[in-house]
Amino acid sequence: MNIYKNTLIAFFLIIGTVAFAQPEREKQDMKDRIEAMRISFITQRLDLTPEEAQKFWPVYNQYRNDLEKILGSEDEGHPHGRKRPDIDSMTDSEVKTMMEEHMDRQAKMLELRRDYFQKFQ
Repeated sequence: MNIYKNTLIAFFLIIGTVAFAQPEREKQDMKDRIEAMRISFITQRLDLTPEEAQKFWPVYNQYRNDLEKILGSEDEGHPHGRKRPDIDSMTDSEVKTMMEEHMDRQAKMLELRRDYFQKFQ
């Protein structure tokens, strides 16, 4: 009876682990498909030659990484992350801080775009 009980517990633990891991795997699969579609779309729209593509993609990938660092900073140290905050429940000071951080990110993004505008030419 004890072996049956232990086997049953182990079975449910394994099933539970697999069930919770599934959504994360699906999320990554979705991200991978979106990235593949992005690459296909950009390649078709720009009509890149193989030589141009060799030069373009490393610069574009670095741009995306740099952009993600800026956008990712929304999640770090910010109580609301990328979710829409409930401004009505925030103090004036919190709203001011949030807006200053937002404008700083926008300024960094503009600077990044200007820098990469030169690189893409």
